[in-house]
Order: sequence, then structure tokens, then C-alpha cells
Amino acid sequence: MDWNFVKLYLAIQQEGTISDASKVLKMSEPTLFRHLTNYEKQFGKLFTRKNGTYFATELGEALLAPSLQIQLLLGDIERAVAAQSAPGLSRVRITAPTSFSYGYLPALIEKLKLDRPDIAVDLLVSNDTLCLNTRQADIAIRVTSKPPDNFIGSKVREISWGIYGGYGYLSKYGSPTSVNDLNQHRLIGGSGSLARGKAFSWLQKRFETQIAINTDDLVAMFYLAENNHGLALLPDEFNQGNIKRLFTVDEIGTNSLWVLTHSDYRGVERVRAVARHLAEHLTEC
Repeated sequence: MDWNFVKLYLAIQQEGTISDASKVLKMSEPTLFRHLTNYEKQFGKLFTRKNGTYFATELGEALLAPSLQIQLLLGDIERAVAAQSAPGLSRVRITAPTSFSYGYLPALIEKLKLDRPDIAVDLLVSNDTLCLNTRQADIAIRVTSKPPDNFIGSKVREISWGIYGGYGYLSKYGSPTSVNDLNQHRLIGGSGSLARGKAFSWLQKRFETQIAINTDDLVAMFYLAENNHGLALLPDEFNQGNIKRLFTVDEIGTNSLWVLTHSDYRGVERVRAVARHLAEHLTEC
């Protein structure tokens, strides 16, 4: 069995669209679609498509459990090799969402270099939950209510969701103070994988007629709000820059910010040192 087939199948199964899967796999959408077509000619129909979203067929569902098992086994092999060779290495790979990669980590990595000049850092900008299992990264910064199994780490802080607006928009249309006030305002909605999450599902259901523009990226949403396209629903790591936080959306609840490593790395000093540095400083952000 071709390992690339398993990676492609899992990416589409977990992301739900060719666009999102292509970002995870770092290949173009036409290339991914061509590979999928070739694999389906070889193995049978894996997915059906409805409104741009891919759903597994009966065959596709049957492949999920063994594919995940293969992925975990390969990850175990790669981590075991990495852990054995760790004393001779000085490079640590961090994966983090765009909001932290752009807004916080450049300064934190610079502080790390002053304290530990012997450690080099690679930064992987991704929300992919599989980065640690597949040895793409040593440390993951993730916002989640429950970390995946086999990961260890620190819960840094709770993150709420709020409504944000650009100063130009607020000066023209006023500042809402509660969820009920949003009926009188233009809103920025989520698309793609964002639309399937709790926050933007709630926004779409409650304020569908108020949504003026959609995006599948939180950083793009931040800049749309900054440029006065409408009010944005954002997690509070975006409480920075040239937009104003108006109020908390209690209906969505909170998620936790975690700094995670795989349990196989608990004895690797360079990974523990970087994880400890990130956890300490992200508490202050």
C-alpha cells in the first residue's frame, strides 16, 4: 500500500474539502484531485461530493480505522528514531495556528534565542492535529477543549470569543454592547472548515441575514474587520492591533490554550526547554 495514498485519504476525510486538504498536504488542488481520481480508479469510490464537501462512501468509512492505525505506527517509528538521535540535535520544530504564529511567536522565539542560543527553531504554521503524530513537529500550540491522546503538556490559559470591530466601522455605525445588538450590524462569517466549527455555526444560525462576507481564515477575518467590512467574531488571541474588542460572546463558551508534546519526548531536554519557555510566556500574552 502506498503511504501517500493513506495521507491523501486521511487529509480529505478529516478536512472535508479539497481546498483544506491541499493546504495540509502542501500540494495544489488540481494535483490532489488528480491523485484522488487515480486512487479511486485503482481502489474504488472513496468519497461523494455535496456542495463542495467530501463525504466518505462505505468503502471510505471502512478504510478510516486501519488508515489511522498505519499513521500512528509510522509516527511511533519516526519518534523512536528521533528520540534516540536527540542528544546530537539542536533543532526543535513548533507547530502553531496562524494567530499565534504571526502575532506572538516571533517575539517569543527571539527571547528563546537569547536564553538558548544552542537551539534552532523551525515554525510550522498549521492547525493540523496530526503534526505531532506524524513527526512533522516536536511541539504543538493548540486551542482545544481536550488535547489528543498520547500528548502531554501544559494548559496555558482559557480563551474566550468576542466581537471585534474596526475603528472606521465603529465610528460610522456605532458600537454594539450585546449579542442582541448585532441584528443592526454587518457581520463577517466563516466558510470552509471554520463554518463547521461551533462558533461560526452559531453565528450563521443566529445572524445569517447580517453576514456580508465570509472567509475560511481567522487572520483574514481580523484584517477584514480592521478594514471595516463588518464586525468579526474572533477568539481573544486576536485582542491586539487596530481593532477594538467590544464584548464577550458567552454563548460560545471558552477553549483552552495548550503547549503540547508527544509523550515520547518527555525525556528530550531540548524539547522540554522550548515547551517550558512557550508555556511561561504565552501565559502573559
